[in-house]
Amino acid sequence: MAGATTVLCRNRRLRNHEEFHQSVFFVVICCLSGCCWFSTVNTMAYGVNRKSCSSYEHCHSSPDGVHDLDCFWIWKSRMKCTWKSGRWSSRNAIYTFIHEQSRKLGPYRPNHQNTSNTFIDFVVYKADKLNACVIDASHIEMNCTMTTFSGIPQNLSRCHPRNNIDFKRYSRQLDITPSWEEAHVKDYVVRIREMGGKFWRMLQPVSKGVNSIAANLTSSKSYEIQVQCVTSDQCSQCPWSQIITVPPELTDNPTVNNLEVSPYEKGKRLIIIHWKLEGYHSADGYNVTVAKESREFQQVLFTSESSLRLLLSDSAYVISIVAFNQAGASPPVTTSVQTADDAGFFGTLNITFNGNMSFVVAWDIDLSPTYHCFSVDWWLMGEKPSWKSFYLKKGRHKEITLKAPLQPYKKYFFLLNARPDKNTCNLKHVNNSEATYGRTQQYALEGTPVSAPANITSLNATSSSLVVQWSPIAEEDLRGFLLGYRIYYSENKQENQSIVVQVGHTEHSHVLSGLKQQTVYMLRMSVFTAAGEGVQSDPVYFKTKPPDLSADRLAGLITVVLLFLCVPVFSRLFKRVKVVFWPSIPNPGNSNAVQKIDGAHSLDILESMGHGRLAHVKESNMSSLHIIEHEASPQPSCRSPLMAEEMAGPGAAEEEGQAASGDIESPAATPPSARPAQPCPGDYTTMELFQQMTTQSVLDGASPVGKPGGACHTKPDHDYIQQAICLSIMWYHESSDKVEISIL
Repeated sequence: MAGATTVLCRNRRLRNHEEFHQSVFFVVICCLSGCCWFSTVNTMAYGVNRKSCSSYEHCHSSPDGVHDLDCFWIWKSRMKCTWKSGRWSSRNAIYTFIHEQSRKLGPYRPNHQNTSNTFIDFVVYKADKLNACVIDASHIEMNCTMTTFSGIPQNLSRCHPRNNIDFKRYSRQLDITPSWEEAHVKDYVVRIREMGGKFWRMLQPVSKGVNSIAANLTSSKSYEIQVQCVTSDQCSQCPWSQIITVPPELTDNPTVNNLEVSPYEKGKRLIIIHWKLEGYHSADGYNVTVAKESREFQQVLFTSESSLRLLLSDSAYVISIVAFNQAGASPPVTTSVQTADDAGFFGTLNITFNGNMSFVVAWDIDLSPTYHCFSVDWWLMGEKPSWKSFYLKKGRHKEITLKAPLQPYKKYFFLLNARPDKNTCNLKHVNNSEATYGRTQQYALEGTPVSAPANITSLNATSSSLVVQWSPIAEEDLRGFLLGYRIYYSENKQENQSIVVQVGHTEHSHVLSGLKQQTVYMLRMSVFTAAGEGVQSDPVYFKTKPPDLSADRLAGLITVVLLFLCVPVFSRLFKRVKVVFWPSIPNPGNSNAVQKIDGAHSLDILESMGHGRLAHVKESNMSSLHIIEHEASPQPSCRSPLMAEEMAGPGAAEEEGQAASGDIESPAATPPSARPAQPCPGDYTTMELFQQMTTQSVLDGASPVGKPGGACHTKPDHDYIQQAICLSIMWYHESSDKVEISIL
């Protein structure tokens, strides 16, 4: 036990001895450091050049030469002096800086330093007075310039504000927030004036860390501000900061000129948005925030242009644009890009509900080779979408568990997006980051409609039909997918015998036909979904019109007028057609009577007519020719006026002229009572009239053949019947080897 105590005491003595040596070593090091510092100061103080500032009294001070020497020190830094060069100074000017301090123990020797800069750092005693000067050595000795400074260093502590002063303009106010490195700066003050103004307006001093507010400013004007700290023991000098320009306030928000949405490829759209800002020269740029409407992800894009191109999926997006400058930002303008329709998707999306707390989303195309990350959005009409992203290496379906139950009788919209990024299923950027596979809509639970079509009216009612028109019911009242409409109508007194007509869901009017005239009908309507038929509307009464007699009367009147107009027109037309196709004096060769004469029957007629007169000729000498002369009085004309006009020609006119001049002999007049009246032949002479006419001609006698006054030679151009008789008689005698006889 005693040995152990001895060893412990010995160890303690050794430890104390080591600590003592360490303490001695530390003291020695400190002494050596102090000596080195003192040696450095003395080396600086006792330079080679012993000239002081008074040795350069021959150099004069001038603003055209070196001037404005200022010395100060900043917290936790060495003494610093700055000066300005004049127009006499050359670009390669070499300045001589001299500083000296007076101490109680004796003055420092002057320290000389040559530099081409306009500032210099050095070490001083803060309690001793400092004298410094700068000589411009770029001139000859007699033309040198000099600037001087004198002061106590401990009173030369300076607290400079940083140049990056924060400020913000809004509502005709300006918030100013300066910053200092010195922790002992307590208060500061700000002064402000209009751009180019002469007078500054001082603001009330405020504590560091609190914004200084300048109110009642003009939003469209620019301002200038300066900041300085309030002097204290630690900050004996508080100079004004540099003048900072504050641009005008952005009071107007940007205006969207055009938003173009066009298909780019399957599941993607090209969005081109253009906007403008009044007074755009005051804006340094624009911050464009592009966010999915589901708030899954948003990204802020910076642009200095007034347009932006984006490649987005078919989900709904919200785009917000803010203009900004150094003074602040403008009010935002917000526009939205709605979800696309079913065109341009990859395939069909199917939704199956497992109660009201989950659903299964399935697709029909295998996307695993390209896509492993997916996101499904679902929403109600007029509400923000909910979303769920998931990773799926293989398969075509995924069950989504919900945090809140689905609402029955309401239509949900579903949209599936596929993302090519395999590392994470969360979006990293919004532009060109996903493609939409498909979209569908589904009811978690369908019900029957709770309302009926409204505004039921009738149009174009007639005596047997009318058009029924109605307005569709609201989406929230359907409670399911609309399949069609049912129309119930019946006569007013037979409400239990309604006729039902079913109409498609896309129609909003229907024609009811086969109705009774001037009858009142009662009509009701309803809609139906997969869950059944909804309520019927209130009865609406319509009445068909009576028969439209005025139309029939008008049609009859028009018919009578047309008949009266057509009779004279067609009468004249008929006469002209008759003249062309059926002339008043037809060709004898085409006459039915002449054709019968030319036939065998004409010989019988001639035999019967001339048998009595020719009997004595047979008994007489057959070699002689007897001509019976007969003077016939001119017969009254039987021609109609129309026939007279048609038969009148150049020959007739010539005959009339000859008759007037007395060249043609007129036959002897015969009293009308000497012979019976001869029948007047018409356009087409019947056989009976022809027989009467020929018999009368035979009874009247004959004239000698060859005489100009004979019957066969009177008006050969017009007396077709007489010519035909003469020709027939001549043909008869030639065939029987008899003498030719001319019969009147």
